[in-house]
Amino acid sequence: MIERRCNRAQPGRERADNIRTSIVSQTSTQTLGAPMDQPSKMENLQFAQGILRELRQKAEADGEKLLTYLIDMAYLEASDRIRTHWIGHENENRRAKG
Repeated sequence: MIERRCNRAQPGRERADNIRTSIVSQTSTQTLGAPMDQPSKMENLQFAQGILRELRQKAEADGEKLLTYLIDMAYLEASDRIRTHWIGHENENRRAKG
């Protein structure tokens, strides 16, 4: 029975990975005009940020205060990492110009 549960869990996980990759690939195709094989770290962070935003809204609408708080903390962490990434690139661009 345990093996059956593990086997059943894997296709669902694969489906979720395929959906995420598909969404990121579609976004990349629309933005850049060419499909990407692997999503970049920045794309993964932006994807997570978007999903967390939606989950937070649903948890808040259901009155789940603790869950809303925890999801909000994860959302803020993703946002901070995205901001840090952009700041790092701005500094690199300034050094290249200077």
